[in-house]
Amino acid sequence: MEMSGKAQTLGSLTQHFIETYIALALIYLVISFTIEKLLLVAEHHLLRHEKRNTPEKKLFKINKSWSYRRIIAELGPGKGGTGI
Repeated sequence: MEMSGKAQTLGSLTQHFIETYIALALIYLVISFTIEKLLLVAEHHLLRHEKRNTPEKKLFKINKSWSYRRIIAELGPGKGGTGI
């Protein structure tokens, strides 16, 4: 029988359903976090050869010194810019 079936059986024997299901939820949480971390380690291990060959990715950064007016001015007079 699976763990939820065992929790239901234990809950019906002791009449403490809430406590049984909270304990079961915590067990599932620990198992899922453990599996997630193991798979993350395996993924990093298996993909380590790709990290050496790929160029660094630049993060999208907003240049705060740029304004809408400056962007339009760089387009040029023929494309909506005013040549500021």
